[in-house]
Amino acid sequence: MVKNVVIFFAGLTIGVLITAIILDVVNRSKHEKVYENKKEVTIDGVILPKGTLLSEKAQMAEGFNILQLEVRIPRGFIEDYFVVREKSKDDHLEYWINGTNDN
Repeated sequence: MVKNVVIFFAGLTIGVLITAIILDVVNRSKHEKVYENKKEVTIDGVILPKGTLLSEKAQMAEGFNILQLEVRIPRGFIEDYFVVREKSKDDHLEYWINGTNDN
């Protein structure tokens, strides 16, 4: 009898956890924000033309958002545009807009 009760509650707990995870994933995809820049923006020499779409990756407690830009290039052409190398600890992979960018 005790074994059946333990199995029941274990199954119930697992079911609730799986449901919570599924609902979280579904709700995230429904509320994904997309940002479109109003004007051309230059960030550390990188030009984002007016109308560039960026998806929101995260909202940080420190008061800034992380936006993501995806660049899709067919595998056969990557080397035509980029030098491929191992990532180093000194690589600068973040770009900031400080609010004073007037193009």
